[in-house]
Amino acid sequence: AFTVAARTLATADVLALDLEPADGAPLPGFAPGEHVVLEAQGIRRSYSLCGSPEEARAGRYRIAVKHVAGGRLSTLLHERLAVGDTVGLEAPGGI
Repeated sequence: AFTVAARTLATADVLALDLEPADGAPLPGFAPGEHVVLEAQGIRRSYSLCGSPEEARAGRYRIAVKHVAGGRLSTLLHERLAVGDTVGLEAPGGI
């Protein structure tokens, strides 16, 4: 599980989420273009990592979530996810 460490509205419809492992374990690094699969309330979606590899070494991943009208997970993340909440997150991959 990962804890929401910070949430920042990057634009009117893009939310940046900083996620840290709930158990404090070290994070695997990632390459440019990789993504993670996030799960919340049984809904799974892939999101590109937009933070730096240095942030991962410091124990934090950053993703950006565009709000999609009618999108179940993007709406949940934008409207209800708060700092301190937990979500599921798979290791980076996809390139």
